[in-house]
Amino acid sequence: MLMRKSNLAMIVLLTAPAVAFAFPRKPLTVLKALKLQQKMERKQLKRQEKAWKRSVRRDHIPRAERLAAEHRFNRQMAELKLRQKEQVQRQKDHLRVLKSAQRHVYLGGTTIQ
Repeated sequence: MLMRKSNLAMIVLLTAPAVAFAFPRKPLTVLKALKLQQKMERKQLKRQEKAWKRSVRRDHIPRAERLAAEHRFNRQMAELKLRQKEQVQRQKDHLRVLKSAQRHVYLGGTTIQ
């Protein structure tokens, strides 16, 4: 028996919530939460750029102004990526320090690992 795509899609939609509840998700780690937030920031900037490009299509804007705006968006994206990369590195360093502090507990002059 062959199923039509629409029937198959309906079955997937109906069973997807059951599958999601069957396998509980692990809580997000700090790094994963940070990366998720950064992804949302990048998407927001891309949406702003798309909206601007749509508005440019219907209005006549001089080429120089259009190129300046594209350059500004590219520069903003590069700055955002650099800032996000630094955020991730700072978080990794912080976690490394915390792990190291937990590993080395001093009791009476002895190190416990």
